[in-house]
Amino acid sequence: MNEPNWAAPLAAAAKAHEEGRLPEAEERLRTLLRDLGAREPVRPVPVLLRLAGVLVARGEFERAYAIADEAAAIAPADPLALNLRASALGLLGRRAEAEAAFRAALARDPELVEAHFNLGRLLAGQGRNAEAAIAFRAALDLAPDAAPPRRALAAALRDEGRFDEALAELDRAAGAGEPGPDLRNERGILQVMAGRLDAAIADFDAALAARPDFVAPRFNRSLALLRQGDFRRGWTEYEHRFRTDMVRPMPFTQPRWRGEPIAGRTIVLWGEQGHGDSLQFVRYASLVADRGARVVVIAQTALQRLLRSVAGVDRVVEPGQPVGPHDLHAPLMGLPELFGTTVETIPATVPYLAPDAEARARWAGRIPDRGRLRVGLVWAGDARPHLAMSNATDRRRSVRLERLAPLFGVTEVDFVSLQFGARGRDRQGQPFADRMLDPMGEVRDFADTAAIVEQLDLVVTVDTAMAHLAGALGRPVWVLSRFDGCFRWLTDREDSPWYPTMRLFRQTTSLDWERPIRQVAAALADLAGRGRPGRNDGRATAAA
Repeated sequence: MNEPNWAAPLAAAAKAHEEGRLPEAEERLRTLLRDLGAREPVRPVPVLLRLAGVLVARGEFERAYAIADEAAAIAPADPLALNLRASALGLLGRRAEAEAAFRAALARDPELVEAHFNLGRLLAGQGRNAEAAIAFRAALDLAPDAAPPRRALAAALRDEGRFDEALAELDRAAGAGEPGPDLRNERGILQVMAGRLDAAIADFDAALAARPDFVAPRFNRSLALLRQGDFRRGWTEYEHRFRTDMVRPMPFTQPRWRGEPIAGRTIVLWGEQGHGDSLQFVRYASLVADRGARVVVIAQTALQRLLRSVAGVDRVVEPGQPVGPHDLHAPLMGLPELFGTTVETIPATVPYLAPDAEARARWAGRIPDRGRLRVGLVWAGDARPHLAMSNATDRRRSVRLERLAPLFGVTEVDFVSLQFGARGRDRQGQPFADRMLDPMGEVRDFADTAAIVEQLDLVVTVDTAMAHLAGALGRPVWVLSRFDGCFRWLTDREDSPWYPTMRLFRQTTSLDWERPIRQVAAALADLAGRGRPGRNDGRATAAA
């Protein structure tokens, strides 16, 4: 069979595409389509598919979809056209349509590896990791040596908390050879999550030995070091976060403070990550003020009122607001390094936050006092569907409210929901719903929440901003910490050097909440049995 008269120009365009010369590839393909327009009654599908692929690579998703849709209309039974159209739909965020198109492609050709792989990636991006793993395994059944679906399978298993299985898949992806720096970095992340910190650091070191300018393992190594309690090296390495996609530094015209004398100068401290991070590290604002500086803090809207209570803070502004004349700036999470913080020297005097008088007056007497323990509950974090890995972390740290049923078996306790957002509705329909007061519909910000927390005897929470709020207020707080817990909680400790009133209840097996919840229930029963602790003007010492 003779080759079509457009085969050679298409091959030249394909070569340019595969070598990364995207503008040249697109120009060749469009020229070819123009030339064919006068001779061919229908535009050739292979040319259209190649053009759509080039446009995807250039980030031109709308144009790519239009071309792929044309190809699928010309050849509705062509699985390659359906697969590419589905890919474009997924990139445009039209997930349901994309999934249907991938499944249509696979119905036409069940052995189309690329469609299995792309379907898996689409599902994983929605947090549907169990389904994604099925798709990736289907791709690997057809192409056992294909590294991309093997690594994608490892990521899906990782996000589901199946760390050892994920590690085994990564090792299979490496085959008989030495893992490259990317695999070493991914392997190190899994070792951190599995709690094997020395092995993780060895993997990160190997990745850096192979590629010294590779930023990701340098930042990831900082998390392992901090979790080990090696703050001297860990905080220094943590500065590499600004060279990753994780954190974008705020734009300033004035220089960043590097620890030089600051008396008589104005410094802007800015919260760089989540609410909990700001609550934890704003304690350093007082130390900066003690050096003679005027301190301005940039913080999220919901923290504005509360952070004004920090000793030494002159003013609190929202991101984007004018900060006024200033000499220097510093990110809040960069301050532990500047102050040479070690585990032993953490500034842990609490409380360092307090609700303002208006919030206290507004909530005074709103939490009924029946002479029993009043315990606040938070069972879920803030899901971030647009950030796949953060969203996966949130699913591992959060629990379903019904899992906390053993706590409601403890008598002489009144429960108060402190759950923000849509997850607060989880209490509806629960058999213990009538035992839990829910004031959160009237909460405006963290100052309101702080005024509620001050009236409680204990807060029980998963690892969210509430843990930091209660700890910073000096209130007793019990934290349910996932197996791959945050670096700030260190390892193998039930207490926290950051918050003297905190107690940690850790998962000892990934995904297993039964044991720590049972421990919390037993501890709560013991606390209730010993009677209500002294109030100490709204603040209490750590609950045993």
